[in-house]
Amino acid sequence: MAASPTRGGTDGSPGGGRGLPIGGEGKDMVHDMLAAAGPQGITQVQEACLMPYPLVRHLMGMLECMEVTRVEAHRAVLQRAKERLLSRVAALDARADKARLERLLAASFMYLGMADLREVPLAVMERLERVPPPHLKQLAADTEVFKILPPGVQRQVWEYDKNLLQNDALPLVGAYKYETATYMRALAADEFLP
Repeated sequence: MAASPTRGGTDGSPGGGRGLPIGGEGKDMVHDMLAAAGPQGITQVQEACLMPYPLVRHLMGMLECMEVTRVEAHRAVLQRAKERLLSRVAALDARADKARLERLLAASFMYLGMADLREVPLAVMERLERVPPPHLKQLAADTEVFKILPPGVQRQVWEYDKNLLQNDALPLVGAYKYETATYMRALAADEFLP
């Protein structure tokens, strides 16, 4: 089964790799821990999701003293890391750094379904000259994600899946055809006015 853009492991594979579970996996992990341990499970969840650096625990304690919540701290770290990552992606050359971009796409693709993280895989796909076919296949299957893709990536998905192009284009062409016919009839009606 292929990894969905909204679920999977932190290494880009479905459920693989050790890392902080995010999205559906994270929700399932928290649910299982709380169901198994009850109220004591909160501490287990906090330990399991703590960043793996020794100073983090102390810094989080200091932030709590300053009345900065964990949510605010995590969002600030996420925003800063995302900004830095996006600036590095923008500096990469599509041809010279193709392998690096493809590795980053593999690692970030599963986050397309998460509003806070989707900018990263979108920026990587926009930077790549050609998005790898396995990713195009998944993009073609997910209409909600397809709608937010940059135009160049949408074009690649349409090239990959011609049926998707027909499904998207035919209603527009049909509507235009009828709009033109209506306009022409209105012009022809003017000929009969006195």
